[in-house]
Amino acid sequence: MYECFKDKTVIVTGAGSGIGQAVAKSFANAGANVLILGRTEKTLKETADLSSKISYIVADITKSEEIKKVIDEVKSKYGQLDILINNAGTAPVCPIIEAPLSQYDLTFNTNVKALIDLTVNCYPLLKLSLIHISEPTR
Repeated sequence: MYECFKDKTVIVTGAGSGIGQAVAKSFANAGANVLILGRTEKTLKETADLSSKISYIVADITKSEEIKKVIDEVKSKYGQLDILINNAGTAPVCPIIEAPLSQYDLTFNTNVKALIDLTVNCYPLLKLSLIHISEPTR
């Protein structure tokens, strides 16, 4: 196994499926300790079951108190954070005139506010890289 990220710590948001899951698995296969975040325990567990290097926290990153819980876990379990992958996202799946305003609030809170909040809170621990993926889930 090629382990170029051996002993590095990576957070991947929205890693219960799709791109986030693939990214988490790739980092784990490269030797990283991967902490995945999302709102659905079932899908997070499915991703974590792909590798012993992947663990998860059920967290809604639109809530600052849940971000703080994640940061505390990183500090206590790993002591460092090397890479943050901001992958979580959402978007209305309908014509713009049919989406309720609450859907746009959710989209902004997930895709912008949560991304900034998590990044700012991770920044003091961050050693290597910050990556934003902008393909929202549907």
